[in-house]
Amino acid sequence: MASSAAISTIVIEPEVAVRTESDGKDKFAQRFKPPNLKQSTQSSNRKQLPVQLVIEQPLRANDIKEHRLWALGSLILCFFLIGPIVAFYHTRRIRQMKEDDQLTRAKLWSDRVSNILIISNIIGIIIWVAFIFIIGVLFIFGLVY
Repeated sequence: MASSAAISTIVIEPEVAVRTESDGKDKFAQRFKPPNLKQSTQSSNRKQLPVQLVIEQPLRANDIKEHRLWALGSLILCFFLIGPIVAFYHTRRIRQMKEDDQLTRAKLWSDRVSNILIISNIIGIIIWVAFIFIIGVLFIFGLVY
């Protein structure tokens, strides 16, 4: 019997465990991941609004309001006279600035005049209502004939 000796070699390669920093970060993120709350489900149910681009257009003289008629009407109706007098003066300045192409200053003053007129009209309406109320009370109690 002839036997041939066969030598078999078994090569066992050791498993190389390569850890990267991302594995540690992933485990950390999974471990401390906040639980799913209702906020996340509610936000997914909301409709996504499209993003609107705002394109600024150059300022034109026709876009700037002078508020001249509003100031004049407030003067005529006697709505707290200090505001409309100041506003009426500034409407003239706004018109001059528009003619001189000082459009940014004119827009700034136009916004200021608008605010002055709003405040003075609110104060004027309060004064008129109080005046009418006092006159009405005096008529009811017979103090004014």
